[in-house]
Amino acid sequence: MKEKVHAVERKTDSKSKQPGPELSKSRFPSLNSSYIDRVLFLQRTIGNREVTRLIRFGVLQKNNGSDSTILIQRACQYFAEHSAPDTYCQTRAEAEALVTRANPSSCFVYNDGPADHQWRPIPGFGCAHYVAHQLGITEGPDYANCRDGFSVTIGQITQGRAREALTTAQVGDIWTNDGESHSGVVREVGSGARAGQVRIQACGTSGNIYTIWTSDGVVHH
Repeated sequence: MKEKVHAVERKTDSKSKQPGPELSKSRFPSLNSSYIDRVLFLQRTIGNREVTRLIRFGVLQKNNGSDSTILIQRACQYFAEHSAPDTYCQTRAEAEALVTRANPSSCFVYNDGPADHQWRPIPGFGCAHYVAHQLGITEGPDYANCRDGFSVTIGQITQGRAREALTTAQVGDIWTNDGESHSGVVREVGSGARAGQVRIQACGTSGNIYTIWTSDGVVHH
């Protein structure tokens, strides 16, 4: 008989709901408020754990704008892009079993939960994580990377790289779409009839690895 998986859903209350249209601007800290005041405001609005995640992934930074409305918008955008259920498990193996959108999947987990239920799948899907494994990218602090130490976000894998037009592509470059919401590795640069195109290899939303020719997007090298 298979061992029963024990998972707990994060408890929420009125102080930890996601920000939404119901938040009136009068509740925002003033434009002259400090960075700490804005972070504290978000902690009261969406919860301490969520704010910690935003800071870890660079969504909230001291120099990312002074308007508190911008911070709320950044938070909303982040949660929209990372909307996977926040389920915590007792063991790493249980969390790994819940990963369906990454390749490799065995390390696409965090252990930032309470002592008796530490493990959960990393939110989102693993296109950047796949690139990081392929190219050996470990940018980012340990707590924000996968459990094998590889980067998990597009911001991490493109950090310090020049963003250039597709016409400058070289094999081994990182490819992203124009909105930088998807990424892959350049495996071949087109010539002749395929001039201006690149063949990329990427991880799909179901964890599948695919290759495709494209003339869209940019490269980072």
